[in-house]
Amino acid sequence: LIERQSATGDNIISIPSASAGSSPKCLVVRSDETWSLKGIPNAYVMLENDTNTSGNLVEVLNCTLTLEDITFDGNRYAAAAVGAGAAAAVIDDPAVTDGMSAAEKANYFVVPDTLKALQELAARHRRQLGIPILAITGSNGKTTTKELISRTLKRKYRVAVTQGNFNNHIGVPLTLLAMDRSAEVGVVEMGASHCGEIALLCSIAQPDFGLITNIGKAHLEGFGGIEGVMRGKGELLDYLQTHGGTAFYSSESEYLAQMIGKRKGLQAVPYSTAGMTAAEKGNYLTVRKGATEIRTHLVGDYNIGNVAAAIAVGGHFGVPEQQIVAAIESYEPDNNRSQR
Repeated sequence: LIERQSATGDNIISIPSASAGSSPKCLVVRSDETWSLKGIPNAYVMLENDTNTSGNLVEVLNCTLTLEDITFDGNRYAAAAVGAGAAAAVIDDPAVTDGMSAAEKANYFVVPDTLKALQELAARHRRQLGIPILAITGSNGKTTTKELISRTLKRKYRVAVTQGNFNNHIGVPLTLLAMDRSAEVGVVEMGASHCGEIALLCSIAQPDFGLITNIGKAHLEGFGGIEGVMRGKGELLDYLQTHGGTAFYSSESEYLAQMIGKRKGLQAVPYSTAGMTAAEKGNYLTVRKGATEIRTHLVGDYNIGNVAAAIAVGGHFGVPEQQIVAAIESYEPDNNRSQR
């Protein structure tokens, strides 16, 4: 990969086009979802077939990276991508260029591991952005909490946020690469089913703030029990403790209070549902705290904790109370979460 400066002077990592003024045109499609890498001209990410994105082409920063897994080998599609107009391809199989002329081979960059290259590229991009990033993980409620918090922060800041469920070792890098310099705050969802995965995602996203929604029984087979879940999710707290970050946590969770308490010196902001009541009016949950009423589009009183998290984060970032209420009320789930 070659480092250069854009016309605006912003440092980016890019692969130069084969000819002046050319731009990538090859897009590999996953369903109907399109990812635009904002702030990076003519760069898009479109993925095919696999919701986990493994084994498919990823076009990023004016080039195409190939990923492979047991079923698919993205290297097989690299030549077709370049032939269709991609500026270049990053591959990890040198055999792709066998039989090509020197001029043709110039369109390919061979790396030991394309996934690692994607992750390192995203980490570098994140460092250059220099914005505060809030990472959200937990056994349940990650996406709903992410949506409530991001909408709350948008009432005061320009916010870049994880789209859909792009919360794994591929989705997080793509989320970061989709952020541009117009963003003032980033909200990144992190998922994991084994210990070590959150630590990896933190090394890429480098969060300044973190929130663990809860500790539950999801993915117990991967974590090996509730203690393993605490260790795995706690990797976010470990990163924040080491790097001077701040953790938001529910003081009503015995597990989370214990995890915070064990990490001496970690800056932590507790929140709770104390003084809050929840009742379903019509089809949706209405939350009251004192004289404040929040008419959500959520169902299930378990969502009161997600609302409390959004209130806590919004308040910490200086979002006015009226704007926090309006943001929470504006969220209408469109992915069957918290809906009847």
